[in-house]
Amino acid sequence: MGISKFTIDRAAPSYIEELAKNMRMKDRREVTRQRPGMSLHEILSEAVDVSVFSRCGLVGGRVLAIWGLYVPHLLGDLGFPWAMTTDLMYENKRLVMNLTKFYTAKMQRITPTLVAHVDSNYLTALRWLSWAGFDTSESIEVNGYPFTLAIKEAA
Repeated sequence: MGISKFTIDRAAPSYIEELAKNMRMKDRREVTRQRPGMSLHEILSEAVDVSVFSRCGLVGGRVLAIWGLYVPHLLGDLGFPWAMTTDLMYENKRLVMNLTKFYTAKMQRITPTLVAHVDSNYLTALRWLSWAGFDTSESIEVNGYPFTLAIKEAA
């Protein structure tokens, strides 16, 4: 089997729909705990709409992930990166590692401090963010669920 073609595109509505149908269960649980009462499609659409940029990674034309950066105050130094993924992550770990490094650096050029809210039970995501240089030692509660603040400060 050959290597599938990888492309990056803007997060379009058709990609949002595909991701909503195929999102990994732990990503699904994390975002619905943060945004109770909203459908996955509504959560994804809102995330894309409020972000200073959002992208979709495609493998062989299928959605691997959609990610972006929300900056509540455009002149501020705090940004909230987010990413939602499909099971294609498992087959493309090296690619995702490279994307993580590249886009984390890009995000920190926009805002020096990145803060993500991660379901404390989502150990794979916490390990991934720790690998990417985020401090994952601070616990918080979001809507009654245990979450972890993942923080990356500019060097």
